Amino acid sequence: MFAFDSLADRTTFVVGNGKNSGKTTFLNLAAAHLRRWGPVALATVGVDGEANDALFGGPKPSVPVAAGDLVLTTDAALRASHGAFALLHVFPSRAILGRVVIARALRDATVELVGPGANARLGDALDVLRGELGARTVLVDGAADRVTQAAAQAGADVGLVEIVRAAPDNRAAALARLAFLAHVLTLGPPPPDLDLDAPDVIVIPGALAEARLAAL
Repeated sequence: MFAFDSLADRTTFVVGNGKNSGKTTFLNLAAAHLRRWGPVALATVGVDGEANDALFGGPKPSVPVAAGDLVLTTDAALRASHGAFALLHVFPSRAILGRVVIARALRDATVELVGPGANARLGDALDVLRGELGARTVLVDGAADRVTQAAAQAGADVGLVEIVRAAPDNRAAALARLAFLAHVLTLGPPPPDLDLDAPDVIVIPGALAEARLAAL
């Protein structure tokens, strides 16, 4: 069984190897276990907890919250929930589904999680959760096929969980991705004296998407 207690008192990004890999289901299960140590904070890089997938129309798992939990979402999502929430922080930025906010659940309920957009904004939101609001255990529902959102917050108490949906037709690719992630996670930060203007150094701001890679 997964050692859920290893996720306590840290920020964990839950990523997957594709759509419908089980990221939100894992996040819900982890949150249920971690509440033994106290309330948890829940966030996402996109939209999670909606009834149906906005792109494919299929059903999506809801996101339960317990009294005391913190959620990063929007004002519109809070109004749509059947729960009761105390508004703790309002960000100046707006997401596609409303004003980005952090709220505390006052009773058990379900709620849509809505991310703030760019990694920098997610980093700001996580700083507020961990710093100003004192959240100890934070779970972030990450994107499919990308792990760059994990760069939104650095530190020894930041981790990543990869959820793999494996089938006979993708088993080799799934194992290769896990091996790649294991290698990447062993890499340290660049040396502080690295000359970013050196001719043999390439600086790529943001995510290394295929289009950017092809342009190199």
